[in-house]
Amino acid sequence: MIERHRQLAAALTLLSITALAAFLRLFDLGRAGLGSFFYASAVRSMGESWHNFIYAAFDPAGTLNVDKPPVALWLQVLSTKLLGFEGWAIILPMALADTAAVLLVFAGAKRSHGIGAGLVAALVLAIFPESVATARDSTMDALVLALVAAAAWLLVVAVEDRRPWLLVAWTALMGIVFNVKFFEGFILLPAATVYVAWSWRDQWRALVAPVLVATAVGFAVSLSWIAVVDLTPADNR
Repeated sequence: MIERHRQLAAALTLLSITALAAFLRLFDLGRAGLGSFFYASAVRSMGESWHNFIYAAFDPAGTLNVDKPPVALWLQVLSTKLLGFEGWAIILPMALADTAAVLLVFAGAKRSHGIGAGLVAALVLAIFPESVATARDSTMDALVLALVAAAAWLLVVAVEDRRPWLLVAWTALMGIVFNVKFFEGFILLPAATVYVAWSWRDQWRALVAPVLVATAVGFAVSLSWIAVVDLTPADNR
């Protein structure tokens, strides 16, 4: 009975933290305007044709592409198509992603250090000023945060449950991060490599095949959009 009460209290606390995070990120979102005019302009241009959408065109004529990969911008274009071209509609996917990151951080911290640590980590992220600020902007940092938090949770599960083939899913997710903001999300790779190597230091033979496949998948997903663009003849772009 006591354990059930503790679980209920933890669930209610997490619900409250998530509600706080959502409030800070979503309340009066229209006041943020268009956020970054640079990316808002790209979203507008990308919504004008499939060509512009696929190639992340910055201008309506599709002569230039924006300086980032298109995944976050694709989500923002879809949002504006559903809700209209408004500043809050552009920013909404980032605000929702940052709110989801709070839950993902909880899941990762809880998995490795317990419920208490998970709740503290979730609360810190929920009220962290920089996290709130980036969630209320049209840049793609909030989506990077959510995907990296998901990747961290997946890596912890793979290592602690001794499921090396989950590394394939982890590198695929990191490949998606690359297609949001190039190498920014890869800052965790050195720490992740040390974590995996140390945790499996006595079973490294079991890692050879999963790591080779995971590496190939990671490269394939990371370079997928770039390859499509570069392999398309210039006259057809």
